[in-house]
Amino acid sequence: MTVWVLVIVVDGKQHVTLHDSESDAWSRLIGFVDQRIEPDDCGELSPNITDEERVRLFFSHESHFYAIASADVSEVEASIEAVLREPT
Repeated sequence: MTVWVLVIVVDGKQHVTLHDSESDAWSRLIGFVDQRIEPDDCGELSPNITDEERVRLFFSHESHFYAIASADVSEVEASIEAVLREPT
């Protein structure tokens, strides 16, 4: 089983979420940026700016970082299934 991990660090504060797909993680990242981006962060924003450009501008600050990575959690899945199969 694979999950997608989104890690966002802004001014030292970490935000970590798990997603079913890379596109779900990307959508969450866009939502995060859109809730926090300010004109002061990256100058006057064009109304036609792309998602990629907003993300690039927001994370151009030294104190802002993000990563999207896949993680194999099959061992965790197997452990959970084993616990669920145990007689009570």
